Amino acid sequence: MLAGSASSYSPADELPPTAGTYVLVFRLTTETRVKTRYGYALLRPGLYAYTGSAFGPGGVRARVGRHLKREKKVRWHIDWITTKDSFEPVEVWVFEGLRVESYVSELLAKRFRAVKGFGASDCKEDSHLFIIS
Repeated sequence: MLAGSASSYSPADELPPTAGTYVLVFRLTTETRVKTRYGYALLRPGLYAYTGSAFGPGGVRARVGRHLKREKKVRWHIDWITTKDSFEPVEVWVFEGLRVESYVSELLAKRFRAVKGFGASDCKEDSHLFIIS
């Protein structure tokens, strides 16, 4: 279903202003304490992938652009990570015009370990954050 649907961007690239689903790939350089639906989790240094969607004004560009800002009000689970000095964005995968956040998360969960209770508060999955390495 998704073959050829995703475009890859570096965090410095200008992302599309269209609606869609995205995967933010990032590195944590030190242990980082984050809030989850079940309390707090301690994330070890490594590579992570976070799945989200952006169907509001400004689309993917606005949503991911907000994620990449360090100074902001902590509103979503991902803000617990992106406001930390240990957060280093690596890449963004964008599925323009596709509402596939749950599907992509399910695919990632088959291959990588999920951080239980992170994100996904409005979906049936238990997590939208995955430990890649």
